[in-house]
Amino acid sequence: MRDAREFWRALERRLPEVDRDREREIACSVLLVLRSRIQREHARDLEAALPSELEYLWSLPGVERGEPPVDPAAPPEHEYEDFMARVRELARLSGIAEAARATCAVFGALCEVIPEEQARTLEGQLSPGLQALWRGESWPGRAVDATEPGRSRAR
Repeated sequence: MRDAREFWRALERRLPEVDRDREREIACSVLLVLRSRIQREHARDLEAALPSELEYLWSLPGVERGEPPVDPAAPPEHEYEDFMARVRELARLSGIAEAARATCAVFGALCEVIPEEQARTLEGQLSPGLQALWRGESWPGRAVDATEPGRSRAR
């Protein structure tokens, strides 16, 4: 297992313009929302896979575990938009595109410190738009384009 320093270095590479305090706030926000969106057993598995120095990020209060999931009949972009709106709110970001970029950065840093099998399992728990961010891609859904015309895509 890798250590927390690798996570923070990876996040710094992905968000070079963000200072350390903001990086922590962004990481906490993304992880809190992620924790609320995945099945409990997968959340426990991810917590166990995190470097011990990062476990506190996973256990901070803020978004309740087991928060009702988005309606499974809702279109995939609804889950994406809802996830980004929560990240934007918790991390105090300017908009959905910035939240998507921050989420992509945290997901990428997380992938660098958890086992590959755990990363694949976690990716499988996510909606298509969030899976794209997990893989470091922008999602061609309407959320970013329709919400913030003229802004760059998630990456």
